Amino acid sequence: MVFFCSPKDYVCSDAPVCATPSVLEVAATLGHNATLVCPFSANPAVLAVRWVQVTNSTPLQQTFSYVPHLAIKKVRRQDLGRYECWGRNAVGEQAQPCKIDLVAPGN
Repeated sequence: MVFFCSPKDYVCSDAPVCATPSVLEVAATLGHNATLVCPFSANPAVLAVRWVQVTNSTPLQQTFSYVPHLAIKKVRRQDLGRYECWGRNAVGEQAQPCKIDLVAPGN
């Protein structure tokens, strides 16, 4: 983790970190829209977000965004699974990703 405190104004800055220690689970009905939100904490605010869809530890898709959410339209079976996100701010990039599992209801 990158961390910096200014003695002048006692304001501390740090690279983003995941605000939840465990894997988040989001239920999504096939054919409906779903939104994943990357639960990071950062100061200053996050400027960019990197999303990766992972299946069996193999990245399938990588997306870059300036907002902390990923919209999935008309969820298909191949959209289900693990997603990881990293935030980046003026201090640096998140060292460990936040992890979100997109699952069908009842699974």
